[in-house]
Amino acid sequence: MTCKNQIAVLLSLVILPVFGLVGCGIGEFGGSTRKIDDEDGLRGKLVITGSSTVAPLIAEVASRFERQHAGVRIDVQTGGSSRGIRDVLNGAADIGMSSRDLKLEERTQADSQTIAWDGVAFVVHQDNPVDRLSEQQLRDIYLGRLSNWSQVGGKEGKIIVSNRANGRSELDLVCDFLSLESGEIQADVVDGETQQSLKTVITNKNAITYTSVGAAQDASERGEPLKLLPLQGIVASSKAIQSGKFPLARPLVLVLKKSPEHDSEKTDLIAAFVKFADSTKVQDVALGLGFVASDSPKR
Repeated sequence: MTCKNQIAVLLSLVILPVFGLVGCGIGEFGGSTRKIDDEDGLRGKLVITGSSTVAPLIAEVASRFERQHAGVRIDVQTGGSSRGIRDVLNGAADIGMSSRDLKLEERTQADSQTIAWDGVAFVVHQDNPVDRLSEQQLRDIYLGRLSNWSQVGGKEGKIIVSNRANGRSELDLVCDFLSLESGEIQADVVDGETQQSLKTVITNKNAITYTSVGAAQDASERGEPLKLLPLQGIVASSKAIQSGKFPLARPLVLVLKKSPEHDSEKTDLIAAFVKFADSTKVQDVALGLGFVASDSPKR
């Protein structure tokens, strides 16, 4: 089974806010006979929290890292980009995951390392005859001014608007893109996790959501009844993100505190993991999830 299929099976079986990876080396972390590379002597535990878009990528990267280092355990937890950044700044996490770049005020206290690129797409059910929506139509839908699919060329039926919860990067990006304030959005459903937003559309033919291009594209390729709508005439796809043409592209980053209160052993472990996460050794994981390599977008 390929890495992509393994992750797809995991996500299709259960949707949880915590990935909780348990170390899987030899000894106290399990009985595996896999080859372990302990030449650098890395040991300790890392807590990584944040974006539900980034979490499946980091979960697999962490699993590979653990297999190479018998004395390392890594816990990956979701909760949104804002949580990841906040946890790093207050010491609740060693590394944060964010599916947006750091804001100016956050950069005074934190650094970020881009490990991949993704985008945000508006997604409807595959059976919805609507193939495209203008920015004004999208804005009016989220403001509640357009409430029936027949008003935008679709079949008669109330538009079920799925919004993202506060603290999710997608909410900030879409509000900026459509010139909205989050409080103005008239939502029928508020989804936190990326997979929850996809499930809303999969189970409701009249729903619309906005979510990760990579996650939606991956789910669609696995046979889920989803349709990614183009933006500004550009198809929502990893290929369009790679070309630099897709208007709602975003970096997937790991966040580190500028002046952490770590001992040298923890500092070395964090640095080694971040380097590994941005290496060609795990690039296949990002590509398998529909993301784009960190140095790919032409900007």
